Amino acid sequence: MTNAPHQPEKKPGTSLPGADTISYVHHRAARKLSAAQRTPVGRKILNVLRNLAWVLPLTMLVWLYAEREQLDRQPRVAVPITVVSERADRVVNIVNLENDTIFVDIEGTRARIEQARQELTSKQGIQLVVPGSTLTGAQVPFSALEQIATNRIFAERGIVVTSVTPATLTLNIDEVIEGMELRPQVPREVATRLDAVVFDPPAVKVTGPRSVLMNRNAPPEIIAEISEQMLPKVAGDHEIGGIVLRLKEPDERVKITPPTIKAHVRVRSSTTTYMLLSVPVFTMGPQALMDKYQVVFPNGSFMTRVTVVGPEDEINRIKSNGFIPKAVLEIKQEDARERLPRAPFMYILPPEVTVNEDDRLRTIAFELVERSRTE
Repeated sequence: MTNAPHQPEKKPGTSLPGADTISYVHHRAARKLSAAQRTPVGRKILNVLRNLAWVLPLTMLVWLYAEREQLDRQPRVAVPITVVSERADRVVNIVNLENDTIFVDIEGTRARIEQARQELTSKQGIQLVVPGSTLTGAQVPFSALEQIATNRIFAERGIVVTSVTPATLTLNIDEVIEGMELRPQVPREVATRLDAVVFDPPAVKVTGPRSVLMNRNAPPEIIAEISEQMLPKVAGDHEIGGIVLRLKEPDERVKITPPTIKAHVRVRSSTTTYMLLSVPVFTMGPQALMDKYQVVFPNGSFMTRVTVVGPEDEINRIKSNGFIPKAVLEIKQEDARERLPRAPFMYILPPEVTVNEDDRLRTIAFELVERSRTE
């Protein structure tokens, strides 16, 4: 009896569902691949496929690298610049340039030109330095090509700067004056509201170009920016802090120290004029006299068209009937002997409100009529 080939015992739980099928397919594919390798044509096809697997990606990388390293010419590349002097006691500004930007024509690889553009943007351009031996003055010519071409941003990347526009910059180079003392001034529209102003400190130090600070035709003025809104509404002495200082003719090259100050001010009462159409007149006098006589006003017990002057807020109280003005006539003993006496009187008004001079001297006609015993 022939024994059957020994089959390894399958252990339960050691195989996945479908494992037999996968093993069968893998076995069949391996047999076909082995058969293909045994023929010359099959071997060639397999070799080509293996080569393509690494040749194609390498070819793509080489092509991309060559594209990035290809030389390129780019005209009119915008380059922001600042110009400073090698000497600390000189200040420089550019006359013939808009937005402090020049344009350069450059040659280099595309990748490095793009790197240079990014660095120019992040560092906000290139700083040019005027040699200390350059004389001060207006309209000084200065060539920027050499400093632009040798700047690290271009030179380290092998980028060639072929031209710069404008080819020559026109500069104003001025001497710097430090620590010049000037006294702040109050704006004219605010000065009319103040009886007095004392700044703390009384003078400030200014640093800037000689042509600005020593200009005889237009001497510099420091303005303390006190606005109408900053002034207290109540008259009297007050302190105002945080007042910003500025040059009357603004110039960014001028530095003011300190930039803000405080001031002690005396605010003048803001006055306004108003006409009272009618003011009632009341009487007062010795009790015995008032018991004996009755005061009669032939033309009415009102003063008409009386002009008053005073603080705007108090005048507004009168306008809104928050305060009713009154006139008081003082009756004296000698008034009983006059038929139609005229006498000055006083007004009762809000604080700091007064009657103008002409109306204050006006009088009113009245007479004293003896009361009957039955009254």
